[in-house]
Amino acid sequence: MNRKRLLAATALAATVVGLPAAALANVGGFDDVPDDHTHAEGIGWLVDNGITSGCDADSYCPSDFVSRAQMATFMMNLADGIETPDAPATAFETFTDDLPINDLAFQNASADCDPDMAAVSGGYLIRQSEEGAVSNDWYAAVDAPTDAGDGWTVSLRTLDDAPHDAFVTVYVTCVAS
Repeated sequence: MNRKRLLAATALAATVVGLPAAALANVGGFDDVPDDHTHAEGIGWLVDNGITSGCDADSYCPSDFVSRAQMATFMMNLADGIETPDAPATAFETFTDDLPINDLAFQNASADCDPDMAAVSGGYLIRQSEEGAVSNDWYAAVDAPTDAGDGWTVSLRTLDDAPHDAFVTVYVTCVAS
């Protein structure tokens, strides 16, 4: 190596070595995620919270596609790391009301909250019988909180407007108002 090249290489090495550590920093220790990467903050959060460890020991592979299997592992790792606060035992209560529908084409049904509670969500399930399979003969024309907000109501119709037997369960989740 000639003297000029040796001096240039030495100057370059000294410049690189003299850079502050932050200028050479990579997110999560990955060689492919510099700290100025568009998604550096999100990638760092995933690593810091144990959601991912990258695609190999030194790389995150930010442009690679994620398979459904990898996504399942991400979601499991996320769920394992979530700390949920202890809610008061009476914060939410779910109420149900079961109703047989005998040879009808239209039916209203509802489930009510206890007094001093308000509905926050609800829904319904229609079965062919009390213990039977889900019925596909019916649909909900209305599936909403009651007007007073103290329960959940559904208005059901048969798909063919002909009478069918069924069993409906209406449920409502309520919170102290």
